[in-house]
Formats: sequence, C-alpha cells, structure tokens
Amino acid sequence: MRVMRGDEAWKYVASLETRDIESWLFRQAVEPVIRDVRIRGDTAIAEHLVKAYGVEITPEDFRVSKWEIEDAASKLSPQNRRLIEESIEVIEDFHRGQMPQTYSKSYPWGEAWISWEPLDRVGVHVPEYDEVAYVSTLLFAAAPARVAGVREVAVFTPPLGGGRIHPVLLAACGILGIEEVYRIGGPVAVAAMAYGTSKIPAVEKIFGSGDSYFMAAKQIVASDVPVDMPSGPSETVVLADSSADPRVVAAEMVAQAEHDMDSMVLLLTDDEGLVEEVLNNIEEMAGSLDRGGVAREALNGRGAVLVFESLDEAVEAVNVIAPERVTVLS
Repeated sequence: MRVMRGDEAWKYVASLETRDIESWLFRQAVEPVIRDVRIRGDTAIAEHLVKAYGVEITPEDFRVSKWEIEDAASKLSPQNRRLIEESIEVIEDFHRGQMPQTYSKSYPWGEAWISWEPLDRVGVHVPEYDEVAYVSTLLFAAAPARVAGVREVAVFTPPLGGGRIHPVLLAACGILGIEEVYRIGGPVAVAAMAYGTSKIPAVEKIFGSGDSYFMAAKQIVASDVPVDMPSGPSETVVLADSSADPRVVAAEMVAQAEHDMDSMVLLLTDDEGLVEEVLNNIEEMAGSLDRGGVAREALNGRGAVLVFESLDEAVEAVNVIAPERVTVLS
C-alpha cells in the first residue's frame, strides 16, 4: 500500500480528478450494450449474459421462480433471519419519519394542496461478487420502498455459476415479500429496467449499486427514466489524527476494501506515528478474512496513505477529493 507525503501526496490528490475521464470511457463501453438491449430485447440480454458472466440463460429463465425464493427463505439460518429482520425493522422505522405529509389549505377562492403518491414500480440492482451477496444494498432500497407504499419492487442481480443467485439474497427478498427477482446484472440490467422487454416490464425508477460500468449505464438512461444517486466502486476516505485508534482505522479501511478490487480506500492523516500501526493492523486483519485477497488487491491497487503537514491540510485534501464516503476518526 502506497504511503505519500507532502508534494507527492498533493499530486496524488490532483490525479484523482481523472475519475471524470474514466467515467466517460466507461460510458463509451456500455452505450452499445444499452442500445442493443433497447432494440433487440430479451435476445440481446441472453447474449450479453454469456459475454459478461459466462452463463447461458434463456428468456424463460431470466426470472427466479417463486419456489426458489420460498425455498431459500425456509433454509435461512435463524441467526441470519434475525439479523435481516432486525435490519429491516430499523431501516423502516427510520424512513417512516421521512414520509412527506399531504398538505392542504383553504382560501376564499378554493383549496390548494400538495399530495404525495408512491411510485408504482421500481427496480433495484444488487451486486454479487465471488459468492458474496450485498444484502444491505437490497435492504436499504427495498425497505424504504415498502414504507412508501411502492406496489412492485423488481430485483436484478448478476448470475453466479450455473445461473444461481446467492440463497441469502433470495431469502432476504422472501422476507421483504419480493417475488420478482431476475438473474440479470450490470448495464444489461439497467437497460432492461429502463426500457423493458417482452419478459421484463420497465420500471419507474432505478436504484442500487454496482461497478463503474453499471454506474455509466445509469448515467446513460437517466434522461429516460429517473435513477438514484450515482454509485460505483466504493470510495472511502478515512480522516484520522493522532488520537485515533489504529485498529479502528484499519478495520474501517479493510471493511471497505473487501467490497471489490476496484474499491478506493485512502487514509489521510497528519500523524506519522499512526501510519505504521495502521498498516500492520491492516495486514493482520486482511489475513484473517475469507475475502482478504480482495481487500489486499484493492488496497494495493487503489489504496493509499497520505500524510500531510497539518490536519487542516488533510481536511482540505478531503474536500478536493470529494469521495463517496468520509469517516472521521479522532
């Protein structure tokens, strides 16, 4: 993992501005896929699933059967069921407080009002990598949709070997009452959600996360169907001073790095003494994880430690980088 100081650290911060250029390149790569699915529908989807995931799935098998969802839910361990149900309860409780209220006021000439109605149908993309299902992505999109009163939630996720879907993800869908799950992921899923096919009804808004190709696809279709906030490979900056616990800093970095090998994880600090302790803890923690190899790859590829003269400089650098996520540890 690279450690940079002074001018070298600032040059690295400046280099991150090329993320916009990278986004344009990803758009160029996925535009033909979006166009192909829009024109040829299910046939194009089946072909692109082979190219992207090496899996042959006929249009009749795009959708996971209700039986598969129910079977996965019945086989879920009591501990995992409890964790998922407790998470749903917390998420829904929080979002009930965000529900907009209908407002009306009478005047001599009549009545004026604002009325809020839920979307009828939304799509949620849930990434899957190396047998790891990001159930939290599903919960943080589908649970608020349920609170809002959205009638239909369609889940799209990349197929694993043999066209399988991670059973814990399917079980979570069952607990949420979701019956529409598709073995389709990435830009192909975005196109299917946006424009629909003979087998897949279009949605009114697209939610979820994925890799840089997925993010580029959402940007392309955004002029035709609403999408949620931009999402892509995880971007995390940990801002820490001399009072931060090195183990907590390391744990935060490893937890974000294990998402996928394209994750960007940076430590910004003004304390030289913190750096070595954090690096030692990262190595220890990564070595104990099933996905430690992924975490190491991410940290070696897009990870870095930037040491500045002062904490004010480090804060300035965070503002220049403007990452997806900032964790302040002090």
